[in-house]
Amino acid sequence: MFEFIQAQTSGIIFLFVLSIAASIAGAVLLTTRMIVKRHVDIPFSAIVPAVLSTGLITSLLLGFVFQRAWESFDVASKSLNQEVIHLGHIASASSFLSDEHSAKVLEGVKIHIRHVLDTEWQQMATDRGPALTRAPGLAAVKAALMFTPADEGERVGKQFIMSALSEAATARSNRIRASHALIAAALWLTITTLCILLIIGIAFATSVTFATSALSVTLSTLAITCILTIIIGFDRPFSGGVAVSKEPMQELLGFLSREK
Repeated sequence: MFEFIQAQTSGIIFLFVLSIAASIAGAVLLTTRMIVKRHVDIPFSAIVPAVLSTGLITSLLLGFVFQRAWESFDVASKSLNQEVIHLGHIASASSFLSDEHSAKVLEGVKIHIRHVLDTEWQQMATDRGPALTRAPGLAAVKAALMFTPADEGERVGKQFIMSALSEAATARSNRIRASHALIAAALWLTITTLCILLIIGIAFATSVTFATSALSVTLSTLAITCILTIIIGFDRPFSGGVAVSKEPMQELLGFLSREK
């Protein structure tokens, strides 16, 4: 279920989180009003320090989680761009090889890109992330280089391609590692619990009048909804409304397809 939510656009994620948060906030408001009316002699405003500490802990946790999610997204994006750059270098350096070997290298690059777009991308967008197995396209490029260079130009071209191939494989590994969700179920449970406790505390601390309590809880709920929407959107770099773009890979594939 949660995987399905993560795959939606930012707007849908926001509305989904808001609907749950609003339901919880409404239940909290009604419950606190009933308790306050029954126990009018209890000064609930005295729990303000506890609310502040809960809010601080929640803010620190949300900030830490967001930082990790953003770093993972950044690594995924940079790794994809680096992979595309090295694949482009391989394609360019293939011009130093004979027509036969050049065609095999270019075909291997195109096989790799198609494999990423058609197979790995869908896997990276789910919990079934691709394992760090040998990529068929990169393996095809490596196999195409199993020849003895006929001249100095082929030798230099082969060495350059081997180096770029190693860099592309490293970038692919980093991309796959960054595709996995960082936030475990236990952490989501902790975040949810702290947010609910914070809303409850705010409702009691501002329970002097219903209008004050309702406004405070509403603003807090909206703030929590916004940050949770961002975190959920960034948790999986290759799915959802905030996702790494396929465009660099698609552009390189289109260019290579036009060339040959």
